[in-house]
Amino acid sequence: MKSHKHHKLEDPFVATIRDPLVREQIKQMLESYYKEGYRKGLEEGLQKRKAPIEEAKLG
Repeated sequence: MKSHKHHKLEDPFVATIRDPLVREQIKQMLESYYKEGYRKGLEEGLQKRKAPIEEAKLG
């Protein structure tokens, strides 16, 4: 009986890493990379529309 907790789909590359500490570190690096990429893309898109970033914040 396996007791894996998966809140969201795990990255296929991360799933191949056996060492739990290394897996967790890489998972955190990828998450921050994706968040930063999303934020940068949002800012660039808003600049193209000429909308102030403060106006478009979601929360």
